[in-house]
Amino acid sequence: MARGYYKLEGNNEVCDGAKISFYTDDAYENLHATVVADEQGKATLKLTAEEAKTFNDGSGRFNFYSRLEEDDRFKEQESDVSVLDAALDVKLFIEDSTKRIKATLMVFDADSSKLVVASEKPLQFVIVRALSMLPVTEEMSFTDEEGVVEVEFPDDVPGDEHGNLTVMVRLEEDDDHGTVAYSQSIDWGIPMVQHHTDERSLAGNQKNAPLVIVITITCTLAAVWGYIFYVVYGLFGIKKSAKGVA
Repeated sequence: MARGYYKLEGNNEVCDGAKISFYTDDAYENLHATVVADEQGKATLKLTAEEAKTFNDGSGRFNFYSRLEEDDRFKEQESDVSVLDAALDVKLFIEDSTKRIKATLMVFDADSSKLVVASEKPLQFVIVRALSMLPVTEEMSFTDEEGVVEVEFPDDVPGDEHGNLTVMVRLEEDDDHGTVAYSQSIDWGIPMVQHHTDERSLAGNQKNAPLVIVITITCTLAAVWGYIFYVVYGLFGIKKSAKGVA
């Protein structure tokens, strides 16, 4: 993913609608794709495993070269990022009536040219919400000598009406591997219950709004429209009077 910014009166503004091209070489000759940035200035390039190989330099390192294409709003800008391959193996299970998440982090080792376990790497365990991420654990969890972290999942997390929620495990913005994430939906949440009532209250629907509010709004609208008709009627009266004088 690439994100574009520009300076406006000293503030960073996103380059929404800008065209960002992704290349597989540092000479910016081999174009892979061009993506239009969204309202947040993000241009996301989604790759299949086979497509990702075109960015691999043969040493296990993936090199991505991006260019903000010049147009009437933006000047041409280039940026690149290089990451080593990594993988997360995550298992969600119940043991002795306790919900648990077990994650194993594997990273590419240049000497052996294969994925090996990664120790002492910080992994985040979160629950994906619409506007934020809810941490599963209060403290950051680090992988052990076998590349493993195992945490307990709480029993008091609200889900949707069926109790479904999305759990994510991620290694975030690592110097060598960038951000590596795994997410899975599971029915480990407390089902959300929707209460339906015919009583008049502020929380009710339009039909069940409090009578005081209904009467107040109705009277206010009637007074406003009455005043408007009064003004219009007065203007016509003035116009007729003017004609009579003439």
